[in-house]
Amino acid sequence: RLEPPAETEEPEDAADLSLKIFDLSRQIRAAQAALPTELLLALKAYQVRHEKVLQDLAAGRIADEKFLVYTAGLDDGYGNRLPGLVTGFVWALLTNRIFLTEWRDDKTLMPEPAPFGKLFAPGFDNALEFDLDVILKNGTKLPRGTVVRGREVWEQMSEDDLEEKFSEPLIKFYSDDWLYPLLAANPHYADALRTLFPHGRAFNQLGSFLLPLARDLQDKLDDFRDILLPPEKYVIGLHLRLQKVMPDDQGRKTIKAPPPELFFETARLQQLAAGIPNNSTVYYVATETQNAVEAARTWFGERGLQVVFLDDRIKVKRKEHRDAERGSLEALQNAIVELKLLSLADSMIGTFASSYSYVSSSWGNIIPTYIMPDGRYWHAGISEPCFRHASRGHAAKAMHLPDIAYHTACSVSTHRVDVVKAERGKDGRLK
Repeated sequence: RLEPPAETEEPEDAADLSLKIFDLSRQIRAAQAALPTELLLALKAYQVRHEKVLQDLAAGRIADEKFLVYTAGLDDGYGNRLPGLVTGFVWALLTNRIFLTEWRDDKTLMPEPAPFGKLFAPGFDNALEFDLDVILKNGTKLPRGTVVRGREVWEQMSEDDLEEKFSEPLIKFYSDDWLYPLLAANPHYADALRTLFPHGRAFNQLGSFLLPLARDLQDKLDDFRDILLPPEKYVIGLHLRLQKVMPDDQGRKTIKAPPPELFFETARLQQLAAGIPNNSTVYYVATETQNAVEAARTWFGERGLQVVFLDDRIKVKRKEHRDAERGSLEALQNAIVELKLLSLADSMIGTFASSYSYVSSSWGNIIPTYIMPDGRYWHAGISEPCFRHASRGHAAKAMHLPDIAYHTACSVSTHRVDVVKAERGKDGRLK
């Protein structure tokens, strides 16, 4: 005989369930960002050694140590510098070198340079000194350095014993790219890196050690979040690099990012797909142009959606060109605060081939969606920075890595430029 239907509980409200999933996703990201035991032990041992070496040098004792100094490009933006810096630290860690930075700015572009210590306070207790200029001011003497450029030594980084290949007491390492995949592919270091970073989140996990914000920047960030990005809100970060000029199929740099409304529409779709209610959502928009700010205020305002900008709590200057405003120490510090704010979003829409977008999502362990120049969007699949020169053949020794498909596709525009250059004759015309 038929049994009466069993009593069932009322189905949970979809919006409430979406908010629970959103909270769970935050917990998962936090767990993924936690330092594995082997990495934690390695960084603690490194910090003790680093502090002792600097104490010995300051006391005039000759340290029987080798050094790697990450040298920043004078006009490189932070989206280019930070992947190079973290790559350099990994190299130093693998080869038992003391890591330092030569963090200098082009004084024409940046008349008020931002020393490393004005941006970051590295170490577990924010006590590590990395800045070479600060160390040398104390009268400390270091060996002369040999300059090593990542773009020139990519093959050695992916196959050689780097202690033997680069045996000098001090090497100055320059890179504006994320070259960690080369080290991960190197048979001398692959096992060690799998132990240190079993889930492959090297940039994200080392960021907690290398890139804690300087105290006044952290205070700015905390104030902004407390007022405008409270923890109960689902935050969608958007980075619009609208003056990012991309090459066409003839190698001419003429293609710019699509209209800002496409970024907004994609972010809105992301919210709707997640099922987060409007009153639980905040859109945080980072962009270099005032026109984009006004477009965002209009677009989100017309739909009754909350949108916030750095300008809402922090004084910001914007210029209508690709480098935005670099004319003061405060502007350079704000660039780091904005980078960090984006990294703390729950999801992110970025600009394809913008290193600033790649670094912010990597810092926060966010798997982002990128808006491409032709208007399509691309879900990245992983959260690490883009190894831009993988598409130029520099990944030849790393093709077995599971994430190399991402790296060979994340900056196809640079590959397109190289292909076009290769097809030009001496007169510069295409063959």
